[in-house]
Amino acid sequence: MELTEDLPVYGVTLTDQVRTLDWRSRETSFKGKAPKETVKKFLSRVHAYLAVDEQEFL
Repeated sequence: MELTEDLPVYGVTLTDQVRTLDWRSRETSFKGKAPKETVKKFLSRVHAYLAVDEQEFL
């Protein structure tokens, strides 16, 4: 998901690569705070990747 131009950083969020969510182990640093709407979109996409139909495993 591409970040908007009004943020202090540029680039994309890798919503399909859950391993990047472990920011503590990756020794990241914060450069700013994303707007709530951006965070909602990001979390929605991550949730879509993590959502699993329980019936597949029963």
